[in-house]
Amino acid sequence: MEDDFFQAHYLKEEKAESLDALGANDLKWKCLGAACRSSCCFFAYSRISLHEIVPLSKYFPVIFCAVVPEGGEREIAVCILRRVVKDNNYCTYLKKGEGCVLKEERPLSCKQYPFSVDTDQSGSTRVLVRQGCPGFSEDSGHSLVMPGNSRISSYVERECIRPAISRHAAREETNRFVGAVTRHDLIAPGQYAYRGESIPFNLVDAKKLYGLPGDVLDGFRANGYMELVHAHMNSLVANCTRLIDVYLERKTADCL
Repeated sequence: MEDDFFQAHYLKEEKAESLDALGANDLKWKCLGAACRSSCCFFAYSRISLHEIVPLSKYFPVIFCAVVPEGGEREIAVCILRRVVKDNNYCTYLKKGEGCVLKEERPLSCKQYPFSVDTDQSGSTRVLVRQGCPGFSEDSGHSLVMPGNSRISSYVERECIRPAISRHAAREETNRFVGAVTRHDLIAPGQYAYRGESIPFNLVDAKKLYGLPGDVLDGFRANGYMELVHAHMNSLVANCTRLIDVYLERKTADCL
């Protein structure tokens, strides 16, 4: 695979700081939803876990892109495309005055933001925070920690940390799936054209997939990978059509 194969499909992740190092005793947070104009809903790409591929394929194009964590090394990941890249706007499912219309069906990356979890060298789980989120404040919102101690508040734990733990727990399985499709050189560039617009993406090459040796295909089926690949493929046309329709509607509205 060429080193620059994913050049046009990069997801750059913000650097996350340890919650312990943040000094969060007086800090509060709340998601600003539709009132937010500078945060997570403006990322075109979002990394998802293996268990989210099938349910999210109903709403988004599921594609492969390169993730470049700030200060980290590039890795290939399964992602969703939340808007046409050149549409300098928010996720297509964020509605003004309403917030995310997917509600509990939204991706784990959306539920957990701006929090995440990681495992340190000792094997302990630590909570990380992306401070670029405009929902942080010392005046209003939900306290990050319980008064009088350093324990994370029940609201933040329920709404953000638990989704972050679920996503982190699935990371190894997700990496195995991505490793399988990349190891067999199944990723290829593709493009969907509609109404004079086009969306480029990286997808599984069906011809290469079904040209694999029988024992390899049997392994894909045994691991449930064929279902994931089919969901990925089926997610592209209808969802790319919707993204382009939304983009053109927004473009027309901006011109009025």
